[in-house]
Amino acid sequence: MPTLTINEINIHYDTKGDGIPIIFIHPPLLTSTIFKFQLEHFSKKYKVITFDIRGHGKSDYSDEPITYPLIVEDIVALLDELNIEKAFICGYSTGGSIVLEFLLQHPERAFGGIVISGMSEVKDRILKLRLGAAINLSNDKTIPFLTYMVTRGNANSSQTFNSLRKGAKEGHSINISNITFIVEIITVRSFYKRFSILFY
Repeated sequence: MPTLTINEINIHYDTKGDGIPIIFIHPPLLTSTIFKFQLEHFSKKYKVITFDIRGHGKSDYSDEPITYPLIVEDIVALLDELNIEKAFICGYSTGGSIVLEFLLQHPERAFGGIVISGMSEVKDRILKLRLGAAINLSNDKTIPFLTYMVTRGNANSSQTFNSLRKGAKEGHSINISNITFIVEIITVRSFYKRFSILFY
């Protein structure tokens, strides 16, 4: 995996294929490994880009709190590094919220956004409890439990589970807890309001 250095932080990324670029954004705890099948399939027709968010997988720990705008700026730097003017921005789960932030901050750099199993707002009581529990459980002692639960829920085989879990274990608990997403519930709710204004 190549590395891009942004303000002394090494961001690991991978590219495969040619054609219209699609960049994939993973949720907290997981890594770009979650897009293994998409990388293989879509690279036959598109240029597929995956990367590990700061503090996740093979990317460096970040002293700077990880926020949606910071991740968006890392994506812009990655696109610049690869000499890509525009790309489709695709996010899975909470990565979908980063897609929305990207579209708000840099619409001129996107052909469009793709949100997979994402959410525009957190209204559901159970989802709020789950997000709150994830944040409260994000520390050095509980990361193994969280990685087990999240990777098990995203794997369709023991081989996929082992691959996802290996990458997830490499993350830094402080970065994971502040990205989990400082439960940006207020921000996520504001996405819905901000997007509804954009589409009037």
